[in-house]
Amino acid sequence: MQVKDILRDCLKKLNRADFLENETPTEQETALLSRLLDCLNLVYQEIVTDYFPLSVVEEVQLNGSLFRYSELEHRLIKPIKLEKDGKNITFTAAPSGIYCGAVGTAAFTYCYLPEALDAGSEIDDYRLTSGLLSNGVLGEYYFLDSVFDMASAYDAKFRNDLSWAAAKGREIKIKARRWGA
Repeated sequence: MQVKDILRDCLKKLNRADFLENETPTEQETALLSRLLDCLNLVYQEIVTDYFPLSVVEEVQLNGSLFRYSELEHRLIKPIKLEKDGKNITFTAAPSGIYCGAVGTAAFTYCYLPEALDAGSEIDDYRLTSGLLSNGVLGEYYFLDSVFDMASAYDAKFRNDLSWAAAKGREIKIKARRWGA
């Protein structure tokens, strides 16, 4: 899904004209777009840290002591596992890196924080819809404007839809009972 689609949905809910394709937007339109993008980045970062973490496996070179997080391709949120030759390697996570005694190439799996979104970006997660994200964006937008009743309404809708999307697809199990006659 395109970020522009989310922004168009936000503009529609704000009763504003779609100015995203204008070659020379006004100062007010540029300020509104910047603010909506800031709100979208806040909402998206909350989603990927709390609900749907993004993980990646990256090849790293270990030297037998500290491997620094700054050497990774993405910004790390949480280390998951470290494997060398198909075997798990124990490590200790520190604020600046991980300590392990292994030397050589290993596969490091970790959750990461994505880069900031702009108007030309895409979000490739089928669980997220433009309606869900636009509700979150408008909740943040109205909160920043101190319109708390609108912020609360959009935020409640966002959180309800997000909890539904997070639970969607999970198997529902009912404990076996003795249903006697």
